[in-house]
Amino acid sequence: MNRPLRILFTIPNFKTAGSQYVLLALIARLNKHNFNVIVGIENHWNDAKKVIPVSDLVELPKLFKVSKISFLKQYIKVLKKNQIDLVHSWDYKSNYLEPLACRLSGVKYLYTKKNNSWSRSWQLKSLFSHFIAYDQPEMKKRFFSNKHYANKIKLIPHGVDLLKFFPLEKTTNSTFNLCYVGNVNRNKNQLFVLKAMLNLPDNIHLNLFGKCDSNYKKELGLFIQNNNLKHRVHFQGFINQGHLPKMLNYQDVLILSSFEEGLPICLLEAMACGLPVLSSDSGGGTRFILEETMSDALFSLDDVNDLVLKCKRLSSDRKIYDEFKVKGEKCVKDRFSIEKEVLSYNILYNKVIATK
Repeated sequence: MNRPLRILFTIPNFKTAGSQYVLLALIARLNKHNFNVIVGIENHWNDAKKVIPVSDLVELPKLFKVSKISFLKQYIKVLKKNQIDLVHSWDYKSNYLEPLACRLSGVKYLYTKKNNSWSRSWQLKSLFSHFIAYDQPEMKKRFFSNKHYANKIKLIPHGVDLLKFFPLEKTTNSTFNLCYVGNVNRNKNQLFVLKAMLNLPDNIHLNLFGKCDSNYKKELGLFIQNNNLKHRVHFQGFINQGHLPKMLNYQDVLILSSFEEGLPICLLEAMACGLPVLSSDSGGGTRFILEETMSDALFSLDDVNDLVLKCKRLSSDRKIYDEFKVKGEKCVKDRFSIEKEVLSYNILYNKVIATK
């Protein structure tokens, strides 16, 4: 192929999808002589225009608004009009019509598996796909152990942009600040951390950054009120990614207490900024990040005292705190940089195109 490879990245939107930051980092680093990127979105067009030139954007059909046949026709039209060679989907949904449209058009299709959802629709999506990238090893055991997938899967962990996320000079606080960054909801299980707060010293506070599920926030609020934690637990609201590194500088430990996770980027971003992390063993991704060099950062959701003891140790022992900090920074630099992810996808794109 003499011209650059034309890739269509598909993503629901550039407002709430979450993968938009990975997508932007990839686009910025792909060789422009080898790859020509177009981004297809479904919603929030104005948000996309703020970060992607309009000439590089296409609007995708919305499955919930049209019939399946109409979706296929409209999608195929987008592929042909833009002379797409390869579609790389970052959609978190199990839309199997995307890869089917690509099959009907003779266009190669791959998707990145980021969550632990699985269903018949996911199976169809995987069956129609030419290739699948997954971001943590347990997904292979859960979803892709069938020999049918043997030659169409590859582990590609997400990476962190170390030009944006790096340690700043630490701010001295009168309190020891635990924090969480992301959605506040039942799966993220912030109630578990609140229970641990009951057995932690008064100088240990918790800052929750992110969009809150309204019903779950009421449940958390009731627990906070009943246990006199209002002065120690602070809902800080949504924070833009551009402000994350500076915000993390005011925190002391990031805690992730989820029941289920894919590969939690919030852990990697915090570690890259020199912030120690503690995490539940949720879905394989956290274990993949931490088990090799930082197994002490994992806690059990079966025993809240496990988290209590780890928080007390980090807040009272500077040597242990600094060890967590150094190991975390090294872990991200060695294994989870955005450059490693881009290189892996660069190789994969050429492989998928060359495959008959």
